[in-house]
Amino acid sequence: RQVLGVLRYCSNRSNSKTGGRVTGCDFGMSDILLAEIYHLQEKLSQTIQQNKHDLPNYCLSNHGSKDLLTLKLFLELQKSENGRELNELLESVETQLLLANEQLLEDLMSSGGIENGNWTRALELLTQIYRTDPQFLQHPVRMKIGAAVALTFAMPVISNAERQAKKEIDPIKRYKTYASLHSVSPSPLFDMFEGLSCWHMRHVVGSWAEDEELEWARQNTAEKFKSPEMIGKATHSMVEYRSSNDEGVSIHAGPAFYNHRPQTLELWSREGGVCGVVSRFGVALCQAHGVPAMPVGQPGHCALTWYDGRQWVLGNKIRGWDQTRFHRGIQVQWGRPALFHLLMAATGGRFLECEKMRVAASFLEPPESFAFLLSHVIPACPHNYDTWRDLLGLATQTQLIGPNVTFVDVAVWKPVSVSSTPGRASHITSTEADGAWWTGDESAWVEVDLMEPYTVDHVKIQWWGYSRPARFSVYAMLQSGSSLVRTEQHQQEGEEGGNDCNKWIVLPGWVVQTRKIRIELFDGKLDPWNKTRMFGIRHVQVFSALQQETAWFQRPNWADKVLSDEIRVQLTDRSRLQNVAEDKPVRVSDTEDRAKKITSKADGAWWTCNDTAWIEIDLQNTCTINQMKIHWWGYSKADRFKVFAITPDNGHVLVRTEEHQTVIAEEGGGDKNCNRWIRLEGWDTVTNRVRIELFEGHRDPWGKNRLFGVREVV
Repeated sequence: RQVLGVLRYCSNRSNSKTGGRVTGCDFGMSDILLAEIYHLQEKLSQTIQQNKHDLPNYCLSNHGSKDLLTLKLFLELQKSENGRELNELLESVETQLLLANEQLLEDLMSSGGIENGNWTRALELLTQIYRTDPQFLQHPVRMKIGAAVALTFAMPVISNAERQAKKEIDPIKRYKTYASLHSVSPSPLFDMFEGLSCWHMRHVVGSWAEDEELEWARQNTAEKFKSPEMIGKATHSMVEYRSSNDEGVSIHAGPAFYNHRPQTLELWSREGGVCGVVSRFGVALCQAHGVPAMPVGQPGHCALTWYDGRQWVLGNKIRGWDQTRFHRGIQVQWGRPALFHLLMAATGGRFLECEKMRVAASFLEPPESFAFLLSHVIPACPHNYDTWRDLLGLATQTQLIGPNVTFVDVAVWKPVSVSSTPGRASHITSTEADGAWWTGDESAWVEVDLMEPYTVDHVKIQWWGYSRPARFSVYAMLQSGSSLVRTEQHQQEGEEGGNDCNKWIVLPGWVVQTRKIRIELFDGKLDPWNKTRMFGIRHVQVFSALQQETAWFQRPNWADKVLSDEIRVQLTDRSRLQNVAEDKPVRVSDTEDRAKKITSKADGAWWTCNDTAWIEIDLQNTCTINQMKIHWWGYSKADRFKVFAITPDNGHVLVRTEEHQTVIAEEGGGDKNCNRWIRLEGWDTVTNRVRIELFEGHRDPWGKNRLFGVREVV
């Protein structure tokens, strides 16, 4: 409504001066765009009121669909500050033809946003593509390629090979490459490419490899990996995992590891690297064959994910999806956690329908809009995270949140920056009762990174001792800047009560969506214990609304129920797990001729008469172990044992002992102590080899003098 008011003002002012044309470009906006927005909003406002009884069908009708999508695009363009450039674009015949194409509009508005909001650049790229290939609007696949390139390259895509020089990959060349590859017969791209959505194609055309490198990848990928299911695994056979080069230079030396040469795919294949190189090489192999892929971050590790035609698969991983985040340089839809990527993938073809109805809902009064979102938009596409945020915003605004909503501390264990004494900063968001942050400075500040935008209901602060400020300022921080939201004048005493020592205070929340909270402290009080501490904080708690039955990952919105239901199966379904030890090489402390029995499905066993022994299985790959099972031979089991995960750089990490074992009764049969199976839960450490050290064995009862025996390790 505020935007509409501005537009009406511009329209009225210009009508009297320019014979009806909206100018209003004093604040950097395109006057043509303002006029178009004003016209569409007036038209939709009337039409939606007339069609309120059947709004979903109106949103899907030809006229309604095109108007709603056009308005959505124009509102995105409105955020640009380059009005003159946008005017020139909108006046061009090519751009007008592009905007008149409903299929192109649908591709653009259903394929994720642009992280930096530069939709003007996207429209400019589309216009350039049209000038390069005037027929691309007649070919649905080429149209999707063009839209994917425009959306992705609205932000610069930097070449891996020339990353130090920040060389940008040419978007028009990239469009020509994939349009040409798709048009030849037979195409070197996998068959699945033609059926990809524009959103999926963004993760193909956005490759950080140069076009010539992608051609090298197609020429050098072994045939056994040339399928959507296998392509992401080829990297392990093409790139050696190594942390230092032949001259002993560490990978952590950066470009020196590769002797300052361009880091092409061919160089990586020849010289090797660690997790980042292995994963990014695998991503490029996928993209070279038309398979959507991207690198992803995990704690202390770089993994990859690719789309195999059915689902997004994690590769070269050490953790699951719940601990995976988008990699730097990858545009995100809703936030850095990679679970959002799976949520977007689950929207399927209903995302577009949902977006049209979301735009229509914005023309309704808040109670009507809330009801429409809840009864029509959510059922149409329950995986659209933006709809849930709209719903929560309306619920908060109209006080429609009911008693089933609780409040969750969204600051727990979140990163904290401080003006001094950084070693104690983590205490501020810790759940531990003991510990605090303090400083002897005359003024100080604390900044809590919530890592995602939240609507803050209230904030609680517990001061340390008597060292609290007489004055303080609280700022809500977003990318667009900071806003002073609270001072000491707004504080109330916490429900915890108590005396002035370790006092709690409560600050009421605010409307501004907040990613970081900064607290600036003044006029402190010196502690009475001669520690020269002027300010001290035990805890900062930031509370946001969350429906009780969906309190998952502590995010303040109801979309978590949808997200958790969609993802939990992937996190817990073990039916797709495979025995990565089967038929793999085995080294043993002695009786080497029987070692291969340990990983074979055939009958037989390995045994030894020694007082101690060890087994080492080479998995011949980098794996995340979900569980491990050991099948002892006879009664000759180890009362004590240690399991070590051997990492790619030959590090030995103790991950399990006999204390972690569980006897598997259903696989025992007969005498439960004879030929016993045990199970060990998996571990997070990335593993290339598994070593089992055995102690305190049991001599067999058949006079063979065998202290340890193993039938199989799974």
